Amino acid sequence: MNNAAALLSKNDLEFYEVNGYAIAHEAFANGDLEEIRAAIDRLMEQGQELQAQTLSSGEQIAKATFRTASFKFAVINDKLSLILVAGAASVEPVLLKHSRDRRLLETFATILGTRELEHIIVNVHPKLPGDGVGFDPHRDIENRLRYDSNWKDVARNGSCMIAVIAIDHCSEENGTLTVVPRSHVGYQFSPEESKLPTTLSDEDTASAITVELTPGSILFMHPYMIHWSGENKSERARYTLLSGFAAKGANSGEYPGDCTNVFINLDERDE
Repeated sequence: MNNAAALLSKNDLEFYEVNGYAIAHEAFANGDLEEIRAAIDRLMEQGQELQAQTLSSGEQIAKATFRTASFKFAVINDKLSLILVAGAASVEPVLLKHSRDRRLLETFATILGTRELEHIIVNVHPKLPGDGVGFDPHRDIENRLRYDSNWKDVARNGSCMIAVIAIDHCSEENGTLTVVPRSHVGYQFSPEESKLPTTLSDEDTASAITVELTPGSILFMHPYMIHWSGENKSERARYTLLSGFAAKGANSGEYPGDCTNVFINLDERDE
């Protein structure tokens, strides 16, 4: 393994093992962030066009496909808001360069214990002031099972991981993530029970912490860790880019976008 390319130190990896998350601080430079932010701005413009076409649907949740990416909208406070863009690099290929940054790949490979990975997630999560967008408590494994009811924990460590790349400063005010440290410990994966919505215990609520991220920082999360996020109550937009990989053989589902379901062998990349 190219240890120099990994984003997390030995101490960071130990922290992840115990707590279910770890942060690589300011891993992306300002120039990278400007490039990503410009791409997300263009996605937001496209979202506005698709939103106008979707308004007549009358549904509480609606999806629109553009260049194989999935734009997901929801009616919140009687207003249609863009929740996320799944497969976003299908519209903005520059996002692929950053979501497959070699340092990210090495970190995923280290934590998942395999150099054969499947890229399954390239999502943009925008939160605009007052749009009301937030996410209820959940474990990421619930989302994996929505795409693949036959998901297999082949690596016996969750077999996938999400990296949340902060494009803007993420704080409690603008809807950053809240996590429950150690909530992944002892969690028993079950294809049936893991589909069920997560319920918080009093202990979960008491131990939850808000994760503040500076621009360019990356939050790595275990798929069994409980987390959620609130709405953006600030006066500025807040963007994040999510990149997710699975160990080869874990997933058999199809994800949005022609940029996903791509297998990467890091040893072959080294040749």
